[in-house]
Amino acid sequence: MPVRTCNDIPGGTCFHGATRTASKTGAPQKTVCIRTPRQLGEMFVTRLLDVAEFTHAHWFFGNLYEALVKVPARVAASNPSPELPRVPLGAGSPGRYYAPIAPLNAPAAIGSLVVGWDHPRSRPWLLAAAISSASGAAVTAYVLRSLNPRLFFSPQPLSEDQRRPLLKRWYRIHAVRLITSAAALAAIHRARLIGQEWPAFSCEQQAGRDRFPLSLPGCS
Repeated sequence: MPVRTCNDIPGGTCFHGATRTASKTGAPQKTVCIRTPRQLGEMFVTRLLDVAEFTHAHWFFGNLYEALVKVPARVAASNPSPELPRVPLGAGSPGRYYAPIAPLNAPAAIGSLVVGWDHPRSRPWLLAAAISSASGAAVTAYVLRSLNPRLFFSPQPLSEDQRRPLLKRWYRIHAVRLITSAAALAAIHRARLIGQEWPAFSCEQQAGRDRFPLSLPGCS
């Protein structure tokens, strides 16, 4: 049973599980477009990388904003108020920005690596993204557990002498988060570009077999 790419067959739209008539010689042929297991894996990797690129961009630019605007220094020195109640998800807390999306960072990057492991060209970039994302997540866990409660969520702000060494450590560790989030984002973007070069879906010729029509994007 010969297999050709959808682009090799002129005319019409190629369907997954559907037949159509195509001919190069003038004789009608029944053609059905199928996804192989490898192509299903590529499609899944592409979707995971879409998610990972969005979440890591959200993470990186949030980190960059915090560093440029000196958000930690401002929050750490603020007295509790209705506008800034000094609780993790209270008004004015950066946690409100990160909480809905940040937990997806490392799972999306690691999932892309697992599903895309069989692709040698993209594997180094997927591996770099997963390592960078996991490293950034580990550093973030340390900040959330060891620094943030003392700096930002104490009932009253610490004295300047107490804040200064903690803030210095916070910014030093935050620089690591900036580097890891930038590295993960760059590696994910590169892996996505490589994924765009993966072969088109395949079409399989079949005689007189009707299937359920379902449009297959990228197969025409």
